[in-house]
Amino acid sequence: MVDRLRLLLLLCALLGSLPLSAHGHGLKLYVEAEAGKIQGRVHFAGGAAAASAQIRINDADGEALAVLVPDSEGRFSYRIETPRDLVVVADSLDGHRASRSLKAEELTAFLPPAGEAGAEPSCARVVAETSGPLREALAACEERLRLRDILGGLGYIAGLAGLGLWWGGRRKGRA
Repeated sequence: MVDRLRLLLLLCALLGSLPLSAHGHGLKLYVEAEAGKIQGRVHFAGGAAAASAQIRINDADGEALAVLVPDSEGRFSYRIETPRDLVVVADSLDGHRASRSLKAEELTAFLPPAGEAGAEPSCARVVAETSGPLREALAACEERLRLRDILGGLGYIAGLAGLGLWWGGRRKGRA
């Protein structure tokens, strides 16, 4: 029994020493239209910026309009020439991809009326400019590893170890 307990403690110690950053490696893409441009951020689950990713702006037919490289924080922007359906594709170049479709209607609300460069911004544009950072912060918060996730993982490990000990005890009792 003492040897099994030592084995269980060793297993827990080994699993506990694994880096938590290995938890999420999925690519996340946040995109919003604002003031005549598309801007966004690309990052891995957990929040690390995907600065080496490639961002492609495609039209609805899949034709590439631009290829962008995000900054060190994973941020990028693209000026909208004409409002049309677009697809933003982020590729980490190691097999992870994320995409977001933008409809022309979403983009039109953020362009100034034709011939009125200094025109008063629309209500939709003002709301988007003020709520955009809040939406991005909320999305990042939802992706963080939480204490309940860690405790749940430890409980799962302890449950499997207990099941293994029980199974081993049953086999020993039969012999």
